[in-house]
Amino acid sequence: AVDSGIIITGQEMPTKDPALFSRCIFLTFSKSNFTSEETADFNKLEEMRKSGFTHLTLELLKFRPKMEVEYQQVFTDAKRELQDGLRNTEQTDRIMKNWSVLLAVYNVLKDELDIGFDHDAITNFIKQAVKRQMISVKTTDELASFWGTLQYLFSENQLFPEGHFDVNYTKHVLGRNYDDPHPVLYIRKSGIIEKYQEGCRHIGGKFIPKESLLFYMEHTSYYLGSKKWRFKVFDKNGYKVQDEAESMKAGKFKQKECSVQAFAFDYTKLQELYDLDLMPEPASDEDDAVQQLELFEKD
Repeated sequence: AVDSGIIITGQEMPTKDPALFSRCIFLTFSKSNFTSEETADFNKLEEMRKSGFTHLTLELLKFRPKMEVEYQQVFTDAKRELQDGLRNTEQTDRIMKNWSVLLAVYNVLKDELDIGFDHDAITNFIKQAVKRQMISVKTTDELASFWGTLQYLFSENQLFPEGHFDVNYTKHVLGRNYDDPHPVLYIRKSGIIEKYQEGCRHIGGKFIPKESLLFYMEHTSYYLGSKKWRFKVFDKNGYKVQDEAESMKAGKFKQKECSVQAFAFDYTKLQELYDLDLMPEPASDEDDAVQQLELFEKD
């Protein structure tokens, strides 16, 4: 029998096991920069913690008889309130029940304790948290087919490294900072979703509509944002397209490049979640020379 809750902390969402994730009251903390006032408040809390918080537990215990009498009905009402407030959101009953527990406890004790926030504040917070968790649960399943299809297209030489996507190691990207060079996956916005949909048709799978796919991707933990990125240009057969002007200047073959908007993703997280491997085998100098010769002969 499970008769107590467990606090789990870590850097990743437990999305590999949807059954576990749906049993969590998921709280995420993404803020990393704080004002001097916020830092002072945190230090004050740390000093208070040294003295212990058991006095708060004792203060709450005296309301146990009230909880025993009122909680069940209040819980039913709280769950209905959340369901009505999230009527247009796809709902998972277990997640709704978990968050309804918190709202029900607040509703029972709100007149007994000075908690510091009102009913509207906690209700709005819980609604947003439920939406975020629902999206995370759904995207884990839905997006697996997207990344799996991209992996298939790459293995079939229908997606070209540096042409459709690029993995770049950096310490700074879109406001995020890493201690060591971190792999970031850039994917061209133009054409990549159409490639995915074509790949699904080829293997007989169902694909996610474009608008839904974009929404799902932008609400994942591994989505970093959107930015301009330079990609190399290939023809439909995978041959490098020559930049004639640059080749003339350099006196040797130069591949054409273009700067376009790209999705940026945390590549490490994608590897962990979907076993994604888009790192190409390094081409030998001989292979590269042969391809360049073919291009010059074709021109």
